[in-house]
Amino acid sequence: MPNSRELFGFQINPPSPLGIFVSADRGPWSSLIMLGNGSQTEYTWGFLDYTFKNHAAYSKSRHNMSHRLSRSNCKPQTHQRFVADGVDYELRGKLGDGAAGLVRKAVVVGSERLVAVKFLAPDPKYIDPKSFGDVESRFRREGKRGTRLRHDHLIEVLAYADNHGGSAFKNKNPRNPFIVMEYVQGQTLEGYIRGTARLQRGCFALTRPRLSIAIQLCQALEHLRNRSLVHRDVKPANIFLQKIVRAGAWYARLGDFGVM
Repeated sequence: MPNSRELFGFQINPPSPLGIFVSADRGPWSSLIMLGNGSQTEYTWGFLDYTFKNHAAYSKSRHNMSHRLSRSNCKPQTHQRFVADGVDYELRGKLGDGAAGLVRKAVVVGSERLVAVKFLAPDPKYIDPKSFGDVESRFRREGKRGTRLRHDHLIEVLAYADNHGGSAFKNKNPRNPFIVMEYVQGQTLEGYIRGTARLQRGCFALTRPRLSIAIQLCQALEHLRNRSLVHRDVKPANIFLQKIVRAGAWYARLGDFGVM
């Protein structure tokens, strides 16, 4: 527990029988009042006790705001240009946000090819700031290893950038690491499941299209296993489906490797 000097910058002595009124103009504590009740050992510490109990929460909040990876510091803007592996890109609209990062749409400058950009920007509400360093190491592994993977049923990772000091951006912001991936139009398996009739949910119904999706995903996972890699975040929201109209089937792709 912090002492009064750590909290306020000066030492608070025990109150006298007449009471002590102390003012502090720093931190979240604008004023402190301690009243003595005629005894050196019995006095009201209510406000001070409240302050001590909330010091840890305040310190954690201040740490979250100051961490270079914190989501509050990552504000990618539409039409910002950046460079990754020698290719110029321009940010477009928002695709979605997760617990660990922000995903934005972008285009390759001069070709209008769409890509997806995932910025590492952990949300302190879901990820402890103390683990940000470990999360960053895993993200780096995902990006660097992902660029070496090529398979029909894996989302292609095009580039990874540490983006130290915002070096990938002209105005040096944002400064978070990011991964550039191919953009897949269609829907996720999660959306497909939600679109099925309620009576079919939770029921095992083996159909040709569903069996085809499962086989394609197994092929992608086998490709990773043969390279001693583990996906670690296989879930419906990370499985992307494209309709093959003529065949009446789905083309499945596994993406967002999480940590490998």
